Amino acid sequence: MPLRSWISGLHRGLHLGAPGEIYSELAASWLFVLALSGIFLWWRKVRATRNRGLAPMLTGLAARRGSRQNTMSLHATVGTWLVVAMLGIAATGLTWSTFAGANINSVVTAMDWRTAPLQTSLNGEAAETDPHAEHEDHLGVHTQHLSTDGQAPTVLATARQVGLDGPLRMVAPTDADTAWTVSQQWGPWVFSSDSVAVDGTDGRLVDRLDFEDQSMYSKLSAWGIYLHMGIMFALPLQIALAATALGIVVLTITGYRMWWKRRPTRGGLPTALGTTNGIGWPVGMIAAVIALAVGLFLPLLGISLAVFVVVDILASLRAGRTRR
Repeated sequence: MPLRSWISGLHRGLHLGAPGEIYSELAASWLFVLALSGIFLWWRKVRATRNRGLAPMLTGLAARRGSRQNTMSLHATVGTWLVVAMLGIAATGLTWSTFAGANINSVVTAMDWRTAPLQTSLNGEAAETDPHAEHEDHLGVHTQHLSTDGQAPTVLATARQVGLDGPLRMVAPTDADTAWTVSQQWGPWVFSSDSVAVDGTDGRLVDRLDFEDQSMYSKLSAWGIYLHMGIMFALPLQIALAATALGIVVLTITGYRMWWKRRPTRGGLPTALGTTNGIGWPVGMIAAVIALAVGLFLPLLGISLAVFVVVDILASLRAGRTRR
């Protein structure tokens, strides 16, 4: 429907085209760093107060109402409750992204983790397929098809004869040398989907791909996508995702509030973004190697991190000159 399509486009790229999609990928890439580093900082804070166990991380620490400590406690406890959901949303979303998604696809292809696609060619040639093509109906992606008047009933009958039950998704071929594809429709409380390729001219079964025969990566990929999209568990999952989205809004607002509480108040630029006091060169080298590896795999994260490091160095040099 038009409203849902508009919201889907807003989610995917803010209706800004390529720049919006890059922004979305940048945000998803940093969500990993922010979530994991936030959990570590909160664990260290709780540990310093001699509290033990997970309970203080989930309930917060006592602090004066309206203080920065109170805001931090709210920020950290909300983040702790949502960390698994945030990491899952980021991981599944990045598989669709431009740069990180291409790297993920390259690794999966090199490791041969993805199940061979359904064979739809009628002349025996292997057809190139999009690994996410089976999910595009939920994203509002449509293609123009060859005229196949009168073939649908024959194709449907074949699909039913070979065991495809329940609601089905039928995709007409785009040329005369391609078969119809028919797959069981993903929906609430559906955890598998078998697919077949059928020749529309005579109803001949060309190929079939059962979900149970797919690789573990292909299964996890499908489940992850339909969890991300709020489809697999219907309303309960949609409520959980909505709560996670609102929780991220709370994290954003409280994060800015904490910054505002300790902002520079005497004019000029803030001090350096961080410090390396007490960190030896071996730890620094390990961190640099990890950052380089992650930055190469998540390019937008790597580029923006490099910018932050340069800003940090310049701010440190400026602060040093001011002190001298």
